[in-house]
Amino acid sequence: MTQVGMASVFFVGAAAAFSAVGVFLAVLSYRHGAAALSTW
Repeated sequence: MTQVGMASVFFVGAAAAFSAVGVFLAVLSYRHGAAALSTW
């Protein structure tokens, strides 16, 4: 039986968070153009 360590849970959570940020930025730039990112 394998046990999931705290470090692996942290890395999976971090990967999910960074991929969500990437998807958000991709959708924002696709739907509103690159100018939407430059206003920030």
